[in-house]
Amino acid sequence: MNESSEKDTFNNKHDENSTDDNTEKPKPSLKNLPWNTLLFCLFLYMAQGIVIGNNIALPILLIDRNWSLLNLSILSQAFLPYSAKVLIAPIVDSYYIKKLGYRKSWICGLFSAGGLLFIVASFFIEDLMAGDGNQWPILGILFTLTATQAIADVAVDAWSICLLSEYDSSLRTIDEISGIRIGQLLSKTVFILLESTDFSNKWIRPFFGWELDQSS
Repeated sequence: MNESSEKDTFNNKHDENSTDDNTEKPKPSLKNLPWNTLLFCLFLYMAQGIVIGNNIALPILLIDRNWSLLNLSILSQAFLPYSAKVLIAPIVDSYYIKKLGYRKSWICGLFSAGGLLFIVASFFIEDLMAGDGNQWPILGILFTLTATQAIADVAVDAWSICLLSEYDSSLRTIDEISGIRIGQLLSKTVFILLESTDFSNKWIRPFFGWELDQSS
């Protein structure tokens, strides 16, 4: 997708459409829906939902490790970056790498940073969860992950509006809600199930031929 003149093109379309506010956009049928674009935007929103679901699932696992409610309440502050979107939006809208594009600069960079942080954290998150109840390192990881998605969300919203500007605006809303909810479902379900000894013994370990875990 070429974004070199995407911003100007979208603004021109907006100016042309603003001259006739009474003209309604045709509601697309199932046959002519932009399925490739809808699936692409759905994937971007799913990535955000995975991080949100991760933030919700982790306290559930920490309760099983006898963490106090005070520590868990502090971890809930990981969602704070979404409150700062109104301050972040002008920065995202003003600065970008021309070679990558108006939105790709932020989306590719932040999604890559979030994925890298997931990989790095996987090597020591178990030790942090089984530690002495120090919530600050975990909060730092969750906060950083959420910040990458909150900033990227500004660019994703702008890009999806542009890509779906020729269609009914409800398509973008449906895409956003569905993508985030699917991402949350996958993240919470998979994360919690993989921590379950019973699930692992019944489905995962026999499949790979591993010995059953008798710890529970």
